[in-house]
Amino acid sequence: MPFFVRPVARQLCATVQAKRIAPNLVTALGFMDARRAGFPTLAANKARTVARPACQRALAKGGPVMMG
Repeated sequence: MPFFVRPVARQLCATVQAKRIAPNLVTALGFMDARRAGFPTLAANKARTVARPACQRALAKGGPVMMG
């Protein structure tokens, strides 16, 4: 991608992320989290994922996941 197009592409991606992706993701995750008590395997899967060394490295490198 030409260097002069990159700032425009970054801004477009940030706008799409903020207005379209993040709200839908927050809604979906909220729905799943609210019903997690009925699905103990979802909570266990999250715990196993976060405990993995690869996830720990990713969190150390990129910081916590912040959506919304």
